[in-house]
Formats: sequence, structure tokens, C-alpha cells
Amino acid sequence: MAGSFEPGSGAAFTLLFGDAFSDVPNLPNIATPSLSQWISTLENVAPLGASPIPAVANQVIVGAILTEEDAAALAANAQAKALADALQFPVTLLTQETTALELASMAAGLLAAHAEAGERDAAAERAALAELRQQHMDMQSAYAQVEEFAYHSLAPKFTRTQEFRNHEERAEVAAGGPALLQRLPFSMHSMAALDVWLAEPSEGALVLDLKRGVGPDFQGPVELALSGLAPGWVRFAFPRVLTGAPEDAFAEITFRGEGKAVLALSHPSPVEDYHLKVGAKTRPYPLALRGFRGLPGASLPDMAMARVAPPADGKARMVMAQDLWPIRLLPRLHRRVKFLSYKDFVSADFWEDENAFMVHPSVERPVVGILRNVSVSALTKVSAIINVGNENAGSVAFSLGVAPAGKVKRLHQAMAHLVPWTVLAAGEFGVVEQRLAEPAAGKVDLLLATSMEGQENNEKAWAFFRDFTFTNGPATA
Repeated sequence: MAGSFEPGSGAAFTLLFGDAFSDVPNLPNIATPSLSQWISTLENVAPLGASPIPAVANQVIVGAILTEEDAAALAANAQAKALADALQFPVTLLTQETTALELASMAAGLLAAHAEAGERDAAAERAALAELRQQHMDMQSAYAQVEEFAYHSLAPKFTRTQEFRNHEERAEVAAGGPALLQRLPFSMHSMAALDVWLAEPSEGALVLDLKRGVGPDFQGPVELALSGLAPGWVRFAFPRVLTGAPEDAFAEITFRGEGKAVLALSHPSPVEDYHLKVGAKTRPYPLALRGFRGLPGASLPDMAMARVAPPADGKARMVMAQDLWPIRLLPRLHRRVKFLSYKDFVSADFWEDENAFMVHPSVERPVVGILRNVSVSALTKVSAIINVGNENAGSVAFSLGVAPAGKVKRLHQAMAHLVPWTVLAAGEFGVVEQRLAEPAAGKVDLLLATSMEGQENNEKAWAFFRDFTFTNGPATA
């Protein structure tokens, strides 16, 4: 006969036995009531609302070992039948002649099956929770990307995130030769395209692979045919905008075809992480490049009709906008223009803590700070150490100029006295200098210029001019 049964007695599991079995095994921490005992406990429990299923606390029924008569009695009791169907515990039918050893073996099998089912359910729940969490993270990431893109551009188009401008140095890549490996100065969050500067015409093709520092690649090979392209910016357009959490990336560029491709490098950088790697060698320059962001999941086109070289036969052809020089490279008109105020934050001030002049740039047009009435004698050269003082700023262009005292009163007047721009990334140091064709004496105005034209914003762009050096002597070329 089965042992006594008290609901909530502390047993972790319940195993039902038929009334006909007399040698019920004694299992530790497991209640083994008979079917009639279990049914009698249900008569004092109220059903849940209109449902015949009662609320029975602390009952985990792993199974029932019954005879055919017991199974018929279970089916005849509506309340017990409803609870058994709701709990879906397995029922095993045996005869009255089953021995105690066989009952114990059957009970152990039911307990093992219950444990396995519990492990499977737990694994399924963990997998469902992991999938739900991943979907939530993807949704949050996509929402953040759309919000950031709409905030900066207010339209579904490219936004340029960073640029290393073309400079004098060059790097060559040939078929079978070492690849160019460049750490990108921006994350792959919402990236849509990457441009590089083609220094010489080529008939082959460049192949770009976007790689993680550790793990699988972000993007499979993207091939760019160079045949017919004139020197200048050329674009690797990704099939889809890259999604996911912001991560650092490396651009690996190889060459296919006959000959080689020559790419431009940018200004030298003191940040070793941005130095270009050519096989086992390292150049102290980053690759000239610029990145573009777009809407998540969108497909963005290549450059609108990439620039092509003029035909060798000299025949006339349609001139496209891409064939014209960028506006910023055209000569500026020296006329009086009433400029509107800057739409973003600009300032020119001396920061005592930094012991430097800070000229905060604008994304609209250059900003020029003027140190007026500087006394000089036979001045032939002036130079200054420049620095982007905030690690979270974008790239800043610096320039320096010397003008007769009081002559510069407008921005367009200052532009004629400035030397070529020097571009620094966030945190970088550099030097800008101007050599005068004729020695200057008396009073001069020193022009300190900065610019972030074409960038998304000028937040925290602390552009410092430090440690000025004035050289006197004969005229220099």
C-alpha cells in the first residue's frame, strides 16, 4: 500500500501509484501516494473560477503507475481528470503482479525522464530568451542608427563621418604583392561607403575587405574596377549599410590585374594606430580616405557617374558636375561680402590653462582669429605648434598668415594671406609655418585660421596654436 500523503509536506516531487500495488518503493524526498489518496486531497480544494482545475500548491507530479482499473477511476473523476490533463504527466499501465523491484525500476525511469524533460525545457527557454534579447538589441541598435542619421542629415542620404585628406606621399599595391592594411578612424556603425584617393590611372581593380581585429570579417570582398577612372576620390560602395554595435575595423586593400595601383596617403600622423601597414612594413602616414554613413538596411548607389579622363582623340563630350573642381578649390573673389553669422559655435580666445590660443572652427567656412599689432623686425618666417586638444573631436584644418597691420577686416581678405591648410585628426600635434618673400618690419597682424568644412558637427573641436617662433633675417624664397 502506498504511504500517507499530505499536500505541502515538503517532498520535492510526487509519484502516483495505483491502489492495487502493495509493495510501493520508499523513495527519498518523493511523495508516493495512492491514486485514491491523491483524489481525496482534491475534494477539499476549490477550483480556479469556472475551470474544474483546482489550485494545488507545491505539487510536481512526475508520473503515475496505475492498473487499468485505476486508470478508469481517474477518468471517471472530472476534477482529477482535468488536473491530470493540465499537468500532462505520463501514465504507465502495469498489472497487479508487478514486483516491488520492477516498480522501483519504473519509478526511477519516470524520474529520469522528468529530469531530462526539465533540462530540455530550460534549454529551450534560455534559447528563446537569448533570441528575444538579440532581437531587442538589434531593434535598439537600428533605432539608434536611424535617430542619429535623421538628427544629423534630416534626409535619407550620405553623411560624411571622417576624412584623411590627400597629401604628397603615395603607396603602391600590385597583384601578388603585399596588401595595404589601414585602421579606420571611425567605427563601422551604419557605414555605407569608403572612398580612397587614386593617384594615377590604372587598368586593374582594387579589392576591399573590412576586417575585425579579432573575429569574422564585417564585409566580404568589394571590388572596384579602375579602368577609365581619372585620379581623385573613388568609392567602395557596400551592398548594404552595416548594422550592429559600433566596432573598430581595418580596411585591407589588394589589387587584381596587370600593373599596379597608386593610392595617395594623408598627412603624417603621430598616432601609430593610424599608420598604414604595407605587408610587414609600416608607413608613418594614414591612407587618404573618407567614410560615409547611411540608413540601416538601405542600399546606396555608387558615385554618380565617376569622373573619367578626357578622350585621347580630343573630341568634345558632355561635361558632368564630377568633372569640375570642387568649389572649395576654386579661387575666391576678393570683394566685399557681408557674411551671415555662423550657425554653429565659434570663438577665438586665449586659454591660460593650456597657454595657447584656441580658435574654435566651424563646419560652414573658415574661422580666423587675428592677433593685431604684433611688433616685428625683419621678420622672414613665423611658425606655431598646432594641436586638436580633444580626443572626441573630428579632423581640423589649420592655417597661418601674416598681413600688414589693420589691412584684414573681412574673412575673404584674410584668405589671401593664409598658407595651405594642414589637417590634424583628434589629439594630433603638428606645425604650421609661413615664409615671407620680403622681410616685414613694424606692426603686423598674425592670422590664426581653422576650418571643419564638410563635417557633421564641430563639437569639442579645441584647435590650439602654441609656442610661436619668429625668425628674422634676409628674404627667403
